[in-house]
Amino acid sequence: MYRTDSRKVKKGDIFVALRGISSDGHDYIESAIKNGASKIVCEEGNYEVETIIVDDTRKYIEKALYEENKEIFDNMKIIGITGTNGKTTIAYFLYQLLNKTNNKTAYLGTIGYYLDGFVKKTENTTPDICDIYELLIDAYSKKCKYFVLEVSSQGLDYGRVNNIPFECSIYTNLTMEHLDFHKTMENYALSKQKLFKQTKCAIINIDDEYKDYFLLDKNYNITYGYNSNDYKLKSFKNGILEYNDKKINTNLLGLYNAYNLLATIACLDYFKINNYEEYILKLELPEGRFQRIKYNNSYIVVDYAHTPDSYEQVIK
Repeated sequence: MYRTDSRKVKKGDIFVALRGISSDGHDYIESAIKNGASKIVCEEGNYEVETIIVDDTRKYIEKALYEENKEIFDNMKIIGITGTNGKTTIAYFLYQLLNKTNNKTAYLGTIGYYLDGFVKKTENTTPDICDIYELLIDAYSKKCKYFVLEVSSQGLDYGRVNNIPFECSIYTNLTMEHLDFHKTMENYALSKQKLFKQTKCAIINIDDEYKDYFLLDKNYNITYGYNSNDYKLKSFKNGILEYNDKKINTNLLGLYNAYNLLATIACLDYFKINNYEEYILKLELPEGRFQRIKYNNSYIVVDYAHTPDSYEQVIK
């Protein structure tokens, strides 16, 4: 198994020393060896175990992981979801509906790794590239047809999903967040755009002001929203979603969830998934996403909202 975190190295693993923004994996090579690494891949140095010197360790591991796991990408469809708000909800909706329609699916994102129910928590929305591949391998070994992955802008900038071929990617929206890291909204958008340079089908919120960053000519583009010609949102009242010539009953609240559900439907239709409508009324929201708790004659609402836009949407 390849590892880029010396703390996760076990006996026989290959440790690849990556240079990051705030740390350098070369500083942890000795620690990796103590933990049992049998081989080191680095850009300089010579060590007591087998050592491979390469020009760029990041390019090395991206290529190695892809080449060794091509079979996965030939047989399991990878779905990526990015945007400031809505990633987790859409991913969790897809996870539920694909599984309920007998399309075995794994999900990896903010709330953890799910396969046949909850498996484990994760440290980041988009984990380290080695951790992602470890879970892709696990999902494939358990006969998954689909793997739904939340993709963060920082994960994209750090190259955590480089070389992973996405069959379908969804863009939700872009609002103020992570500007301590990206500095400008344009930089933030360009980070998100990277996902759509390695996907076949792009499902885009056409009502979002940053949509043009994601409507790339090379992709098969599908849009959703009030201004869409593909999945045209007409209304969402009393839990009834009306789009195109269809009406669907849901147990959802909030216009933002109409967008989340419409993106989910567009993705399911792209993969020609049948009979999912009967399960929509039973959809569960992820933990902490407008979670209502009855208290006497009132409700307590727990929500993950932490950006100006998400606060506004939830309070509405």
